[in-house]
Amino acid sequence: MAVTQVSVFLENRPGSLNEVLSILGEAGVNIRALSLADTARYGILRMMVSDVKKAVRALVSANIAASTTPVFAVEVPDRPGGLAKILGACAAAGLNIEYLYAFVSNGSNNDYGDIIEDQVRPYPVDYAWEQFDVGPWDYEHPSGLTINASGATLESGRRRISGNLRVNGSDFHLQDALIVCTGAIDFNGSNVALDRVTLVAQGAITFNGSTERFSCYQDDLFAFSLSGRATALKVNGSDSDTRGILFAPNGGMVYNGSAQEVHHGGLVALTIDVNGSGSIFEGMGEGSDEGFKQVKLIR
Repeated sequence: MAVTQVSVFLENRPGSLNEVLSILGEAGVNIRALSLADTARYGILRMMVSDVKKAVRALVSANIAASTTPVFAVEVPDRPGGLAKILGACAAAGLNIEYLYAFVSNGSNNDYGDIIEDQVRPYPVDYAWEQFDVGPWDYEHPSGLTINASGATLESGRRRISGNLRVNGSDFHLQDALIVCTGAIDFNGSNVALDRVTLVAQGAITFNGSTERFSCYQDDLFAFSLSGRATALKVNGSDSDTRGILFAPNGGMVYNGSAQEVHHGGLVALTIDVNGSGSIFEGMGEGSDEGFKQVKLIR
């Protein structure tokens, strides 16, 4: 079965391992298995834990870099040659093993952390402008759309904008909407809430403001920019929470600010820059909190 592994880079100094284990212990996270590989200057701690999300949050809050990776857990028969038989099958299938570590499991109802379904949709994702720029439309704007007001909103539905979309003002809210824009999209203001929204633009997509909440509306996609700029898709500000894929196949993606979070999502671009501490990026679900069919995060 596939499970989620937590990896931590450790300084090669006395007490660094104890620091990580103490943080996890105080957070109530139990370690099921671990492996530690060292070099002259640092070590890599790999673990399977009882609660992956709680472990990552606790470590990131303590300014310790942590990442998650899907790995396979295999039950090995407790007899001579048990592991050799499994490795032989992997070799016959042309599978290369990068690393492995062992743990002992006794009895049933064991908790191996977050179990991942093995029906994984392949990456990279491949969205196209044509699949979204299709009518009929509920609303059309032939000369762009600019909103200058705090607390503004738009009606739900399918909306096509010829030109740019500019939203200037805090506390903007939109839900259950597809927006297709031939120009750029800019949101300037804090506390922006885009609930079940998909943004598709030929120009750049930019968010300026803190405490923003985003979730996807169509095809697991939140934001898709066709721009070739280094900042084709840019998020400036702390405490943003995104659910869904951010896609910039021709350009770059930039996250500036602390405590950025992408849950059940992915970052797909030619280049990706994340600047700031305390950020969390997790694998893809189905655009909701239910299930974890998608597990791979492209960076």
